[in-house]
Amino acid sequence: MDFIEFIKDHYSSGKSPSSFKLPQDLENTISDIVLPYLKKNSSDNKLDPYLVEFFVYQKMYRILDKGLLCCNGSVSYCDIDNDLVSNALVDNVEKIANEFGYLKIPSYCDQRLDDALQELDNTWDRTIKRIKSGENTSFNIKETTTGEQDWSLGYDSKDKLDDAFFKTLPQVDIADIVMHIGDRINIWSHFTHIKTRYNKKKKPAPLAINACVLSDAFGIGTEKMADMSDLNHNLLRSTQEDFIRIDTLCAASDGACNIVHSLPIFKGWNLMDDKLLADADGQKLPTSESTIQSRYSRKYLGKSPGISIYTLIANFIAVNAKNIGLNEYEGHSLYDMVNGNKTDVDINMVTGDNHSLNQLNFVTLDSIDVNYVPSIENIKEAAKELYSVKSLDQYTGIISPKGVIDKNLITTQKRGILRVLISLLLHVILV
Repeated sequence: MDFIEFIKDHYSSGKSPSSFKLPQDLENTISDIVLPYLKKNSSDNKLDPYLVEFFVYQKMYRILDKGLLCCNGSVSYCDIDNDLVSNALVDNVEKIANEFGYLKIPSYCDQRLDDALQELDNTWDRTIKRIKSGENTSFNIKETTTGEQDWSLGYDSKDKLDDAFFKTLPQVDIADIVMHIGDRINIWSHFTHIKTRYNKKKKPAPLAINACVLSDAFGIGTEKMADMSDLNHNLLRSTQEDFIRIDTLCAASDGACNIVHSLPIFKGWNLMDDKLLADADGQKLPTSESTIQSRYSRKYLGKSPGISIYTLIANFIAVNAKNIGLNEYEGHSLYDMVNGNKTDVDINMVTGDNHSLNQLNFVTLDSIDVNYVPSIENIKEAAKELYSVKSLDQYTGIISPKGVIDKNLITTQKRGILRVLISLLLHVILV
């Protein structure tokens, strides 16, 4: 910071690079290996101002990347304190938690912490006991060529897909399905005009809305849709501009989700009898036009730019979705996806692949009464990062913890943890 302050003060006062001279105390902090590279010629007594400036920039980049320096004018490198609610609001944590219905938040570093640690300790004891007794038949132990023990998990074989019922159903066009659902639940009423007054066309034509929605879904555009369907292009263009926007699409989608949720068959898709499990995953799609979120990814899209459609699925319906860039980590948006669910579908558990993994998600989702159960790609590597409540010498089985949880450290950070949870609850943090 001393280097940054000195350079900033030097140039903000109107001084030129020729008068730049680094104080001796700052110059002494630079290693002898680096000093020769900050001079134009090895015989120079002064350090080159331009080389020193780029040296400071390089140091800033490394420290920023490590999280030791922040820049509040940046989105990625700003101080977390700027994104949180005021510290005084933590005193009203019980009132805020009761207002939103999440009663465990005030006791998160007290009773909730004790309950979680006790549950973890019981899980360790139960797991080790089942492995030693052979009760866990899916846990396979074998001896390697070096004489050491190795383990693996057995998985159930895939059941053959029984689609006999669906084979009896007639094939129906997607456009007809959308029209049928739209007429049944009056989905067209959600598509309001972008202007609240001074507009001649207050209600859209259902057929035009259907064509615009499908043209966006298929990525073909209204012009091509007009040619394919013999609909008037000006009608589709005006409908697209006046009625199709994120607010109306979300409202229509929520209405369709609610009608499916009300059907008796919805509970028949539950994987567990008493809890509803949702899955969050991103689908990478190319973009026909360059947007602020479009990024290149040779792994997923080759040479085309695109975005990721991060979707939360519960029993085959999309209860929430979000566009994120291919350079953005999916796990950072998981809390917003679950907490931002505006449908009648009450999610109890959420899963996702390795891209949804985030150490904070276990805590933040638990605070809103949602269990986070990620699908671990490499379970053996993940088992090496487990922690326990008891000391390490208490575990002598084939699976052992890496370390012991420091309960005192968690309790000392209680106010900071509650401040983060309240900020998330109040949607102060913009992801």
